[in-house]
Amino acid sequence: MDDTTDDPQRPASEEPASEGGGHDQPQRPGRPVRGPSRNTVSREQRRRRSEARRSRRRRLYLIGGGLVAAALIAGLFVPSLNVQPSSTEQPQTTPIPVVGTEVETQDNGVLEPGASATYATSPPTSGLSLEDGATWGALDAQAPNEAVVRNLTEGGVVFNYGAAGEEEVATLRSFVAGLDGYPGCYVVQPYDGVGDGQVTLTAWGWTHTVALDDTESMSSFVASRRNQAPLFIDGRCGAPAPTPTPAPPTPTPAADGGEIVIIPDITVIPVDPDAPADDAPAPTPTGTDGGA
Repeated sequence: MDDTTDDPQRPASEEPASEGGGHDQPQRPGRPVRGPSRNTVSREQRRRRSEARRSRRRRLYLIGGGLVAAALIAGLFVPSLNVQPSSTEQPQTTPIPVVGTEVETQDNGVLEPGASATYATSPPTSGLSLEDGATWGALDAQAPNEAVVRNLTEGGVVFNYGAAGEEEVATLRSFVAGLDGYPGCYVVQPYDGVGDGQVTLTAWGWTHTVALDDTESMSSFVASRRNQAPLFIDGRCGAPAPTPTPAPPTPTPAADGGEIVIIPDITVIPVDPDAPADDAPAPTPTGTDGGA
C-alpha cells in the first residue's frame, strides 16, 4: 500500500516530491528591475560638471581674447583722433618754490591818523597800519612804514631797494611793471637801511633780501606770497584798474581816393591828392556863411 497517496493527514495541495531525490524546488518570485547604481549616477554628474567647467573656460577665453583685440585696435586708432583731455581733468602744475624767511606776525589794527607804530623788523612785515596805504606802483621817495604796512595787510608785495645807480633802479622798476596785476599789489620804493645794490622784498609775515638783478628769486617770492594776507580784496589788491590808452584815430579814405582831413571845429573837406596845391580849396570855419 502506497502511504504517500493514502495519507489522510497530507494536505491535498502538497505535491509529492518528484522522483530523483527532490531536486525540483518551487520558483521564487521575480526581482524588481533596479535603476543605475549610485556609482553610475556619480560618474554622470562628474561628467556633466566637467563639461560645464570646460564650457565656462571657453567663454572666458573668447571674452578675454575679444577684449585684448579691442584694446589693440583702440591703441592704433585713438592717437590719430587727437582727443583732448576733458575739462574735469586737472592740469599738472609745477609747484612754486618757497623762498624767503617767515617772520612772526604782529597784530594788524588800524591807527588813528598821524599816529605811529613800532615794528619788529625793518622794513616791517606786519603790524598796525593807517587806514590808507601808500600809492601802488613805483615811488620816488620812501613812504611811511605805517602806510606801507597797510599795503601788506591788503596782500601787497613791497620792493625796498638800497642805494643803486639810475640804470639799476630803472631795470628793477621795469621788471616789477611787467608782473601780473601791476601796479596793483606792488610798491617799489627806496628804503634806508637796505644794503647797496640789494632789494628787500616784504609781504605779510615774510621777508627776502636778494641782489637787484636776481629777478628769478623775486618772481618766486611774488608768486608764493602775493595776496597771502589778512585782507583779500581782489586780484589787484584793491588798486584801480589801469586806464587803457586810447588809440590814435585812423584816417578814413575819401571816395575819390584821397584822405579826409579832420580839423576840430572845421568842416570836413575831401582832399584830392592829384590837385595842385594852389587850387586846393581853403577850409571854411564852422558857423560862418562864407560871405565877404
